[in-house]
Amino acid sequence: MKAPQEWSDILMQFFPTLVVVGAVVLLLQLVYWLIRARQRKTHEPDPFPAQVATLGAVMIAIIGVVLVLPIESTTRSQLFTLLGLVLTAIIAFSSTTFASNVLAGLVVRSSKHLRPGYFVIHGDDLGRITEIGLIQTELQTRHRNFTYLPNTTLLSEKLTVVNPDATVVSAEISLGYDVRHTDIDKLLVAAAEKVGLEEPYVRVRGLGDFSVSYRVYGLLREVKLLIAARSDLHKAMLDSLHGAGIEIVSPGFMNQRVLPADKLFIPRPVADKVDKPPEAMENPPENLIFDKAEQAERLEGLKDERAQLTKALKELEKSGEKLEGETKARAEGEITRYKKRIEVLESLLSSESEEISPTMRPSIAPEE
Repeated sequence: MKAPQEWSDILMQFFPTLVVVGAVVLLLQLVYWLIRARQRKTHEPDPFPAQVATLGAVMIAIIGVVLVLPIESTTRSQLFTLLGLVLTAIIAFSSTTFASNVLAGLVVRSSKHLRPGYFVIHGDDLGRITEIGLIQTELQTRHRNFTYLPNTTLLSEKLTVVNPDATVVSAEISLGYDVRHTDIDKLLVAAAEKVGLEEPYVRVRGLGDFSVSYRVYGLLREVKLLIAARSDLHKAMLDSLHGAGIEIVSPGFMNQRVLPADKLFIPRPVADKVDKPPEAMENPPENLIFDKAEQAERLEGLKDERAQLTKALKELEKSGEKLEGETKARAEGEITRYKKRIEVLESLLSSESEEISPTMRPSIAPEE
């Protein structure tokens, strides 16, 4: 059993090492607290800063421990050489992909072409952006699942971004040559108007051996209802064509089964429902499918409004110092209103997990 003096000597030898480890742990806790405080203030729970801080603290801890270990200088140099080789190998194997994704993420963020809530089409997949990280971007698909794309994919591959202000919805159908195209145009335009599409029009896409291909187009203002709008358009086309007595069936069908000439393949019409426009859904499926994307878009909108109000408030406070009389009183009233609205926005952003109603986001235009 070692004497107390020997234990004391060992403890003194490793005391600098213990001090370095404790200092690094305290530094890590401080950095983590600062990052969490910034995230609470900006409402951006991005894990990347915390990951970078942790990695940096671990590297500092390793270097510090090696420096203060009670070992010979030759052994210390060998340890640093080994650490350098390991770090070089890691960078050599991963730097290309890692650096490319980080740079691509910075480009995407700065360009503002992609934002949380936007519809994007990658290949055959339709989804909405929920988060743009420094390494990868998260999409929520129409099946409520998540797809993760490396940021380099956003710049190197074809990616269609649906216009967030308005987009064109279309649907195609093939009909026989026995129906005049002018009649089809009117019926398809009427179907598009019933579902709320603006400025609808019809194009003849092709003349086949047995049928003519038509495609109807219409402008959709409420882009969030993109999936429901396409389905509603198909339903309205069925009702419109069947209501006019037009069969939606291939002429080759008659070659398979002989039927009376007056036999029509149309569902029996229901009174007062054929021409009735579809009712608006109180809870469209998009609210369930893209719940996280909706939340991300609402938060981005609130952040934008807060930034605009903060900028306008600073300009108003700066210009208000030179005003006098009634003009100054009006400016002070605007300043008070802006500050109250900013407080409301901060409260909404703090409760980001709750549903935020669009009616709670009034315009920031000055009151008349």
